Amino acid sequence: QYLEDDLVYTIQDEVLLEPSDSVFKMFGYDQHKHRIMASDMEARHRQAYLNICEPDGSLRIVVRNVINHYLAGGLTPLLIYCDHSTIAESIDAWLYRSKGISKALVTGKTTTSAKAEIIERFNRGEIQVLIGTASLATGTDGMDKVCNRLLIVDDTSDDSLRRQLIGRIMPRGAGGNVASKSVKRLRFA
Repeated sequence: QYLEDDLVYTIQDEVLLEPSDSVFKMFGYDQHKHRIMASDMEARHRQAYLNICEPDGSLRIVVRNVINHYLAGGLTPLLIYCDHSTIAESIDAWLYRSKGISKALVTGKTTTSAKAEIIERFNRGEIQVLIGTASLATGTDGMDKVCNRLLIVDDTSDDSLRRQLIGRIMPRGAGGNVASKSVKRLRFA
C-alpha cells in the first residue's frame, strides 16, 4: 500500500498564549538584551524564541507541559522540530536535565557522519526523542518505520520544508497506516 502524493494530512494545532511584551511588539526593543532588533528577521527570530523560551534560555512552563504530555505514558519515539537552532538547543538542554529520556539533537552544525549515526540509532530505538532543525527534513529516511509522532515546536514559514518534515513520518510512496501518525504544532496567539 502506498501513501498518495496528494495525501491530505492534518496538523493538530496546540494554541498557547504569547508572553506579553508590548515594548518589544511596538518598538522591537528587547528588554533582556537591552537593544532594538536590527532587522525584521532578527525580530521574528527573537519573538519565536520568547514565545517558547524564557529570556534565560529555559523553556516556558506551557511548552514544557506540552512536551511532557507527549512524553507521558512511554509513547516513543518522538520527533521534535524547531525552525531555530537556539530553540532546539533549549529543548535539548531541558531534556538533558530530565531523567530517563534518551535524546539527540541534529542541527546544521551536526556533521554528516554524526547525523547518519544519530538517525541510525533513532531507527534502532536507542533514542526516544530526536530534536532537529531543517537539516532533519532531508536525507533522513527510514524514520517512518519507527516514528509515528511529530511535534513542531517552532514552525517554519516554508511550506515545502514543512511537507518534507512531515514526510519523515509520512513519506510519499511508503506503505503504512496514516491514521496512526500524529503531527502536532504549537501556535502562539
